Amino acid sequence: MILVKAKGFGINHSEIVTRKGLSPIVQFPRILGIECVGQVVETTRADLQPGQKNCFHHG
Repeated sequence: MILVKAKGFGINHSEIVTRKGLSPIVQFPRILGIECVGQVVETTRADLQPGQKNCFHHG
């Protein structure tokens, strides 16, 4: 498990379309943004340390 404090994220074209209400399968409330940069706060993984900067995406 990893807890990351997000510092910034990207919004791409599909998320803009979603925000405009043009994606009928998406329901709100919803957090937009799938790419993120941040800093590890807590982790159970041996290869990561608290304070380490990282970037990640989900989806």
